[in-house]
Amino acid sequence: MYHTHTPESFTLLLKNKDLDEAYDKIKNITLIGAELTSELNEKTLGIPDNHSLEGIEMFIHVNELS
Repeated sequence: MYHTHTPESFTLLLKNKDLDEAYDKIKNITLIGAELTSELNEKTLGIPDNHSLEGIEMFIHVNELS
């Protein structure tokens, strides 16, 4: 699972409630991915999944796909 817009967060998780500044290196969309991966892998379905925290933009750059 790769995320786009990886640093984008949710104002409910942040002290600053300004939507234009709703970014965080830890409290972001990857938390949703981690929970979904957990559900797919372990809790209910037994579906194998690989969850990347780097985001698709970094994956493309590192693998020279652009």
